[in-house]
Amino acid sequence: MPHREDQLRQTVHFLQRYALDPKRSRPLVLSGPSGTGKSSTARLASLIASQHAKKNRVNCGFAAINCQKARTLNGILTGIANFVHPFGITTGLPTDHIAKLIGEKLSEASVSFIIVLDELDFLGEAARAAVVKYLMDVPLNYRSTPFGLVCILREGDIRVGSARTNPLKTAPTGSIKFPPYNTNELRDILLERAEQAFLPGVLPKQTLDLIAENAAGEGSARLGLELLWRSAKLAEQERAREISTGHAQRVMHYTLATTSLEALPNLGDHELIILYAAHSLFKAQAPASVSIGKLEKEYGRVCAKFGLGARKHTQVWGYVRSLGTMGLLRTQMSGKGQRGKTTNISAPGLRGEAVLAELEKALKRRRLVKV
Repeated sequence: MPHREDQLRQTVHFLQRYALDPKRSRPLVLSGPSGTGKSSTARLASLIASQHAKKNRVNCGFAAINCQKARTLNGILTGIANFVHPFGITTGLPTDHIAKLIGEKLSEASVSFIIVLDELDFLGEAARAAVVKYLMDVPLNYRSTPFGLVCILREGDIRVGSARTNPLKTAPTGSIKFPPYNTNELRDILLERAEQAFLPGVLPKQTLDLIAENAAGEGSARLGLELLWRSAKLAEQERAREISTGHAQRVMHYTLATTSLEALPNLGDHELIILYAAHSLFKAQAPASVSIGKLEKEYGRVCAKFGLGARKHTQVWGYVRSLGTMGLLRTQMSGKGQRGKTTNISAPGLRGEAVLAELEKALKRRRLVKV
């Protein structure tokens, strides 16, 4: 974990204390932009803490759950149950029954358990508070040992709501920040991976510098590694002797568009259609932003084109907020120069043909558009 040594050390120390004394546990929050090493740090730290506990003759396991995929408390508990009891059947079971199954299996094995809740901010403030509260209360109902909770967020604070509805409002909570990577840090990360993956001389310094500089715009190691991988694949297809700056430049535009859309498989049909409608407006009118009213009209037109019933305003607004949480759209109240107050919608990062092409592919996979 280059340039994340401090965060890894702090996370390991926090989780080791939990593994050896679970009853004194408190939630840990890892926060920072996408691609800054939060998930990798949490997984590696959980593994190190589990191994450390084993050396001290203590059983400690962990499960990493992506809330963007699980979406609901029932889905999150089902994911945990798959780690705890891989051959158990949880389909169709109520939430409390799944929680009881998890508690019973962990109590039988005398196992302390760390739960990593990745992409927790995808759930929204109220939902994430409810999920964390439930997981903190589960041990009180079904087992004596509390869970070790690691909450991973891009931004925001999980201590929302009142003390009555959210115990994190007053409970002590550990917090570790993950700032964006700078160009030099990204260069180190990419060089380390390149030395493992490529033959000597395959990656010239100028290509490495170009990729690092472009990924530094978002401070994302994930983006940098994606650019490097795609550039290498292109050079390999062309039987080139090295990865040139030309290879990197050719994949850069496409990759910058698609890496921000990695959540597409997890979107609902109408969320996907709203995103498609927004980018259709951006392409047709080339505005910096569009009003929520214009987006609703375009969404209705696209739904009619696909033979689907459009949802009402409240639901559309909920979808837009959800897409904003994932970083796929950005909302902002109108300012001076516009009559009345409305919400303007814009797209962070790149827009254009590459984004629309990815969205159309996703719609075709859902059979919403004829192939």
